[in-house]
Amino acid sequence: MMISRVVKANIFLTFCLLNLALYSCASEGNDAMKVGPNSKSMISKNERKVHLWDDTVKKVFKHGDHKLHYTILQYVDSVPKEKIPLVVFLHGSGERGNDNIAQLKVGLPNLIQSFKKEGMNQFMVLAPQCPENQLWSDADWTQPAHVMKKNMLWTLESVFSIIDSITQNNPWVDTNRIYVTGLSMGGFGTWEMIQRRPDFFAAAIPICGGGDKTQVKDLVQLPIWAFHGRKDKAVMVGRTTDMYSAIQKEVGSGKLKIKMTIYESKGHLIWNDTYDNAEVVQWLLSQSKEKH
Repeated sequence: MMISRVVKANIFLTFCLLNLALYSCASEGNDAMKVGPNSKSMISKNERKVHLWDDTVKKVFKHGDHKLHYTILQYVDSVPKEKIPLVVFLHGSGERGNDNIAQLKVGLPNLIQSFKKEGMNQFMVLAPQCPENQLWSDADWTQPAHVMKKNMLWTLESVFSIIDSITQNNPWVDTNRIYVTGLSMGGFGTWEMIQRRPDFFAAAIPICGGGDKTQVKDLVQLPIWAFHGRKDKAVMVGRTTDMYSAIQKEVGSGKLKIKMTIYESKGHLIWNDTYDNAEVVQWLLSQSKEKH
C-alpha cells in the first residue's frame, strides 16, 4: 500500500522530534559523571574544528532551580597508563552565559597549548560556565578587600560537586594532582576555592583576583603562584599583594610556598602572558599533594 507524501512527512517529523528530545535529556542532569576515556562528544563538529580539542563532554549541573553549564576536556588514552591530573579552570566575567562555549575561548586555549608543549598528553580539564549576572565569589572586585561569607555561592558549590563526582567515578584521576586556576572573576573564584578547601588542591594559580586576607592561615602549606598587573584598573593590584603579604606574615620564619609575579608595565589582560610561560606551567605540573 502506497504511503502518501503527507504521511511520510509526518513520520519523519515525529522521528526528528523524538531524537531531539532524547538528545536534550542526555545533555542535562547530574548523572553520567563517569566520563571515561574516549567518551562520546556532545560538541558539534563545527565547534570541534574551532577548538581542536579531543574527547569533549558538555553537560548541565542542576542546583535546585539553578543550572550550571560545564565542559570536560579530556586528553586521555583509551587505557590510561597512569593516573592523570585534573585542572579546574574558572573564566572571567566576560565569558558568563549558558552557551557552554564562551568559557573555553579566553586564556584556556593558551594553557592547554602550553601543557601540550610540555609533553602533557594525559590530563583532564573542567571548565564550568558561570551564568549571566552570577559570580564565582561573593566579592566586589572594585573594592580593596572583602570578607568571605560563611556559605559559598551556589555556583562555586556546584563546581565542587562536579569535581567530587568526577573523582569518585573516575579512579584514574589523580586526586593528588588537582589544580585550580582562574582569571579576573575566576581569580577571585580560585582564591575562594582554595580557602574553602585548602587541603584539597595540589596547587593554584589565581590571576588578577583576590581573596579574604583575614583567612589565610590554612593556605601556608599550599603552593600558590599569584599574578597581577601593576597597572590593572579593573582589579586593584593590592588584592594580590595583600594576599601574598598576609600569607607571608602567617608563615613567619617558615618556608614560604606562595609565589607572586607582578607585571610592572601591564594592566588587567595578563592571563596569556602567564599561561604561555613554560616556567609557570612546569611549576604547576610539578606540584603534588604528596610533596606538601
